[in-house]
Amino acid sequence: MQLDNLDRRILVALQRNAKLSNVQLAEEVGLSPSPCLRRVRLLEEAGVIRGYHAQLDRSKAGLGLTVFVGVKVERHHDESANAFRAAVIDLPEVISCHVVSGESDFLLQVVLGYFIFVIESANPDSQFQTVSNGVYWAIVTMTTVGYGDLVPQTALGRLLASVVMMLGFGIIAIPTGLLTVSGVRHQQKRRGPTCSACGRQGHREDARHCDQCGASLPARA
Repeated sequence: MQLDNLDRRILVALQRNAKLSNVQLAEEVGLSPSPCLRRVRLLEEAGVIRGYHAQLDRSKAGLGLTVFVGVKVERHHDESANAFRAAVIDLPEVISCHVVSGESDFLLQVVLGYFIFVIESANPDSQFQTVSNGVYWAIVTMTTVGYGDLVPQTALGRLLASVVMMLGFGIIAIPTGLLTVSGVRHQQKRRGPTCSACGRQGHREDARHCDQCGASLPARA
């Protein structure tokens, strides 16, 4: 289907507010209602407009924690890529799936709290009876706090927990540890002599002159 300027104006208006009535839409794009409705139906039939969706505030809906997951596949051709995309996009916890270049082949946007809720809620002994419990668990696990008050019972839930733990280590724990070690080393390097002329402290251990007044520093014993 070849789109003209009026078609594009209709698409822009509907992306901004899909709840516009046909009369309101026609008025916004400068058409009469009948040809406007005909254009919208043609766009729908051609698959240009695939549906109309509600945009949620995920934090208010109890779906606060969203992560992006990179996936690498073994086979790289259109058939396998389309099959993978079709499989994951039907999962309720996957918001979007994108083909990317680099180390990963796909980038998934996943709502973690909802994911664990969907997995564990079928288990009658599950502690994840609400989505808010799932979001709380995801935040606690991702930040590597791990209170242990909510524990997955299913094998798939434990697999997800392992993935979230690894993500937490990579995003929070490891960088924090590296920064701490770097800070300690920096402080150790600055435990040098004190200047007898101006009283300046914190020189490097190998410093020979004061970095404030330039006076010679006393030799270390």
